[in-house]
Parts: sequence; C-alpha cells; structure tokens
Amino acid sequence: MLELLKKAKSFFAVKSLARLHFISIFSSLFFFLLCPISFAAEDISSKRVLVLGGYTDLGPWEQNFNSILLRQFSTELGVKVTPEFLPLIDIADDTEKLQLLADSMRMRLSATGQQYDLVIAVQPEATNFLANWGESLFPEASRLYVLPGPTLATELGLQADNIIHSATPVAIDNTIKLISRLLPRLENVIVVGGAGVGDQTYLTRIETAYSQYETDVELHFLSGLKIEALIETLQSQPDSSAILMGNYNRDVDGNMLRAVDVTAALSEAVALPLFVIFEDLVGPGAVGGNVTGSTSYALQTVDFGAAILRGETYTPHANRVSSYVFDGQQLQRFSIPHRLLPDGSMLVNYELSPWQQYFWEIMLAFSIIAVLLVLLIALYRSSRLRQRAERELREAQKLEALGIFSSGIAHDFNNILMAIDGNAELVEMYLHNDLEKAKSSLNSIATACDRAKHLISQILMFSRTSKGEKPQTIDLKNMLNECASMVRASTRGDIEVSASISNELWMIGANETKIQQIVMNLCSNARDAIEGSGSITLSAINHETKKNTRLTGGLMPSGQYVSITLTDTGSGISEENISRIFEPFFTTKALRKGTGLGLSIVHGIVREFGGYLHVQSKLGRGTSIAMFFPASIGAVKPVEVKKEVSWKRGNGENILLVDDDEMVLKSTANILGNLGYKVSAHQNSNSALQIFSCDPNAFDIVFTDMSMSDHNGIELILRLKALRSDLPAILCTGNPLAIEDFPEEIRRQFSLLKKPNKMSEMAEKIAEVLKSQ
Repeated sequence: MLELLKKAKSFFAVKSLARLHFISIFSSLFFFLLCPISFAAEDISSKRVLVLGGYTDLGPWEQNFNSILLRQFSTELGVKVTPEFLPLIDIADDTEKLQLLADSMRMRLSATGQQYDLVIAVQPEATNFLANWGESLFPEASRLYVLPGPTLATELGLQADNIIHSATPVAIDNTIKLISRLLPRLENVIVVGGAGVGDQTYLTRIETAYSQYETDVELHFLSGLKIEALIETLQSQPDSSAILMGNYNRDVDGNMLRAVDVTAALSEAVALPLFVIFEDLVGPGAVGGNVTGSTSYALQTVDFGAAILRGETYTPHANRVSSYVFDGQQLQRFSIPHRLLPDGSMLVNYELSPWQQYFWEIMLAFSIIAVLLVLLIALYRSSRLRQRAERELREAQKLEALGIFSSGIAHDFNNILMAIDGNAELVEMYLHNDLEKAKSSLNSIATACDRAKHLISQILMFSRTSKGEKPQTIDLKNMLNECASMVRASTRGDIEVSASISNELWMIGANETKIQQIVMNLCSNARDAIEGSGSITLSAINHETKKNTRLTGGLMPSGQYVSITLTDTGSGISEENISRIFEPFFTTKALRKGTGLGLSIVHGIVREFGGYLHVQSKLGRGTSIAMFFPASIGAVKPVEVKKEVSWKRGNGENILLVDDDEMVLKSTANILGNLGYKVSAHQNSNSALQIFSCDPNAFDIVFTDMSMSDHNGIELILRLKALRSDLPAILCTGNPLAIEDFPEEIRRQFSLLKKPNKMSEMAEKIAEVLKSQ
C-alpha cells in the first residue's frame, strides 16, 4: 500500500509548497487510517500523555509534527494529551536553571496531582531534560524519545527500543549521490549546520554517509557560524561548489535560529546551489534533495506511543517517507535540466500548464461535464423554451390589449388635462378679486393631478413585464371598476359597458397585474365578438359552494371563492369549439384579428393562483366567462385614513437637488426653500458631482430625479456615496416599479419617493430620512 501511495504521490507535479505538504500529509494519514488494527486491540482512552518540547518558537517541521501528534492522539485514540513547550534551548548548558525548572515542574505536578502514563520528548533539548529528570518527575510514566540520530541517545544511555529517529540515513545518502549527478562540474561540497546538540548530530551523520561514498569531491564543514559570517564565507567559494544544509537551531553564541530562515538567507545572498535533507526547506530557497518530512514521524510516534500504552511490542516502519522534491525556480536558476531528476520527483514553485499538471483530471472532468450537459439539455431545454415562449406571448398579448385600449386612456387623460388647463385659467382670473374661488380651482387642479397620477400608475403596472411576482392579498373592487372605466372609454357608443361589483368582496391571494391583464383581455375579446350594438357586463360576487362543482376548466372543490364574470351579447362560441378554447393559438377570429392566446393565457393565470374557469356560450346569443379564485377570508382590506397635511419644516439643512427638467427643478427648489431648507439646485449630474466633490460634508442630503440625460439618479447616488458613504439620499421617480429590477444592496442606498408628489409628502420624506441618520 505504501508503494502505491508513493507512486500516486509522485505522479503529479505540484506547483506550491503548501500543496506538497498537503499531499504528503494526506498520503500518510491515509496510510495511518488503513492500519487501525493495533489501535483496536485495547481501549486506551483513559490514558494521559505529556508531549514535552524543548522550545516555543517552532519552525514548520516542528509545527506540523506537533500538530499531527496532538490531533492523532486525542482524535483517533481518545487519549488525553497535554503539550508542554519549555524554553530549554535557552538554558541547555545551565545546570542550575535546568534544576530550578525541574523543581518548579515537580511542585506544579504535586499541587495538581497530575499523573501521566507516557511522556514523549520531541527535541534533543527535551530529550536531555527528560533523561536527567524524568525518573524523579514522572516515576510511573513510560518515556519515548524522538531524536535525529543515535549520538545523543548513546551519550545519555537511553534504551534503543524507546527511540524514534526523525531523519533516515537513506535520505542523506541519496542526497549526497544526487549532488554529483546534477552538478557535473562539482569539486567542493560545503556542509552547513548549527552548533546545537541536534545540529551536530546531523553533521556527524552527513560526514559518515560521505565517508562511505567514493568520490573526488572535497567535503568542508561550517558549523555554528553566525549568519553574516556564514554568508561571507560562502560567497568566497568557487563556482564549482555546492552547499548541503543539515539542521540549524543555534549558532556558536547560543542564539536560536531556524533552518528555514537560514536557508532563505543563504539562497538569496549566495550564488551556489543549496541541497537539503528536510522537506520544509524546499521552497524557501533550496534546490531540493531526497527529503524527509515530519508527518511520517509524527504518525510513527503515535503508533509507538499507543503500543507502549498497551504494553505491546512495536516494530518501526523503515523509511516511511523519503521522496525527491525540487524547487522549479532554483533548477532554472542553476540551469539544472529536468531530465537529470530521479523518476517520480515532485516540483514546487514550478508553473506547468494545466494540461501537463492535470491532464487526466481535466479529461475526466470534460467527460463528466459533457454527459451532464447532454442530460440537462435533454431534460431542461424543452421546458425552458416553452416557458419563455409562453412568457413572450403573454407579454405580447398584454401590449396588444394596451394598444386596443389606448384610445380610452387618451380620452381619460385629455379630460384630466382639460380640467387642469381650465382651472388654471380660472385661478388666474380669480387670483386678484376672489381668493376663495381661486382656492377652489386650485383644489380642482390637485384632484385632477391625483387622477392623472393614478391613471399613469395603472398603465405602468399593466404594461410592466412579469418577472415571477409573488402572490399577495389584493382587493378586487377598485381594480375591476377601473378596468370597466377604461373599457367603457375605448368602446363604440353602441356597445353598453356596465359593472356590477359587490361592495363586500372577499380578498384573494393573487397578483394584481396579472388579474388586471386577464380581465382586460377578456373585455377585448368580448368587444371584438359584438358586431353591432350590444352590451358587456363585468360582475364580481362572493361565491360559496358546499360540494364539488364540475366546470369547463375542471372540478372545483367545495369552498369559498370570489367569482369574476364577464358577459357579452356577441356572436358566441359553438359547442364543438367549446372543448378547444383553452388550446394555445386556437381562435375563431378572422386572420390578423387576434393572436388566439386569450383563453389559453387566461386559463394559465387563473390556475396559477389556484382558481377555476367556466365558460357558457351559444351561437348568436353571447358568451359568459366566470373565474373563481379562492377567497382569503382572514385578510381584511386596510382602512385608508386620510392624513392631515403635514408641513414638516427644515432647520437650514443643505440639500443637493438634481433634476434635468428645468420646470420641475425650479418648482422643487422653491418648495424646499419655503420649507426652511438651503438648496443647491443642479440641472445635470456632472455639475452636482463637481460641487459635491469640493466639500462632501457641506450637504446634509441629496434629492435627485431617477431619469436624467447624463447619469440616472442611482448612478449619481452611488458616485456621491463613493465620496461620502453616510450621505442620506432620496430618489424621486415616476416609475417606481422599474427600481425593483435593481439588486437589494443597491436599493438600500436610498429612500424612494414616487413622482408626482405633494409638498406635504416631500416634506415628510425629507424629515424622515434626516431623522433616521
């Protein structure tokens, strides 16, 4: 299994050190999880383990080692683990301080009553401390040592069967042979290491490995030099030299160092290739080597520790991790061709094309995506196209109906304009001699403006493109009366249009725009069906049934409904065509007299809101179409309370006013000025932006129109807020429905005021926005 994992790991070239560490950790953990047999032998979750470290400033190797050690003991075995990192490296040669540290730990253990079943020393300094004071501090505990080599163990007289070596001789031997292979002009190898006990161990192991390797290359050792002196010495070496890094924890003065930092400093300052035997040094500046990693030894330590806790014999795994890893940038720097690298080598800091790195993964992904796309297209395309066609046809029919009733809209709007124009002339006439009559005429103008505002609102709502609006509780009475009024205004004089709407209609859950659309379409069909004189009647009543009722559009369950019925005295529908009236594109109208979408669309919308449709007709005697919508009995129409005119005044706040319509700009500026505000009025956005950028804090609020020739109001607000994020903003628009198309995070940037608006509404909105800041 291990060999398979190695081959899988070496198959891929990795482009970053983080990914290399991930693959190494994953491979080792996977191996670890596949071998749980020994752990299953006995439950050791009641045991306690102390992990003893020699210093607190851990490098990448030590951090990864300790992280895996703690996680595997606690998570996989359930063993209680206590990490204890002591500053031993700083006092390694001071026996008196070491004794004080041991006495302090003994007192703490005695006070807490804490006992351990196993103590693990993970650095040479921790090994030295545990070997000298372990018997007195932990008399009942077993002890396990993780060491770089046998030298320290021999000096301290430690048992060989309780030691794990954290670097394999094989890795060192292979790296030594590799240097000569990659550098044909090699004459000298400078071995660099620290002055610490563990550092010296690695230097000894490198020297031993070189002595067994026949070569003409001369070997030189630089041990424990300070970084500055080390760099100066290496810079004087000939180009035919190479550097081999052991470990570097301390210099000759006892200063603590990290091998990864020394590697980076040497690589940057010295123009010689640097080889290493530890994985975490590939990436910070080393060319590479046959390296060992910390993950394997952490897992091996866990295996060994678990065996000790169970009283079992443990056989260490020989050379669990030894892989060839190289830095692509350093290979390029020293012109080392990739063909000289051993088989299965991995690369970091090397940019391969995606096809080279992940060829099989990409091909597999493409295959899966292709299959999924075929399936999705087969399952989804027909439904999507059908929905889009239905939506487009529905909008086309809506616009057709709007065009049909445009004459009625024009008629109503002309009446409103006449009322405004006539009363304006009366105001001019009465202004100087009869103020009461002038006031009455002004009230009439205001009333006409309200009518125009309401009419425009209805047109915008009706012509708006549907985008999956959610059903809401609506009151049908006013909407149906407005539909009847619009039909009446656009219908020939010999056709009588009447409405009979109950005053106590229940409310329904639907979308007002769509209900209005289907009513108008039915009215259009009824009008077309009447060739001479006749009548159209729109009625709505509450309808309650105690049993299921068979209708043209299906079986309607018992319950409470609101019935909307449209009756005409037109040509009617034959019995053979009644069964086909809900089919799309079926029509009895002459060519170019209609789309044939009427009842198909009506039926779809009625069913969308849980309703039912019933058609009764006879040739030559007219047609009656009834729609039944489930009643929302619990919903009550909100009572409209007429507000008194509120003249909330300002206190000299400075308003940035923007509107490209000169007449609107002047009137709004006069209104705001009379309300007690200071107004800076601008007819274009650029002018407003320019004056605002000079002093963004000079303004208390921005009041802008939506539709303008240079920038729309939302763009202007966002650009102003880029200069001052807390600026209050009011957006004024005559089409508030269009604002809903913008994302929620943009709509939160301003407060909306519908156009046209009264002076009281304007004053209320400004006061509200200023107060909320």
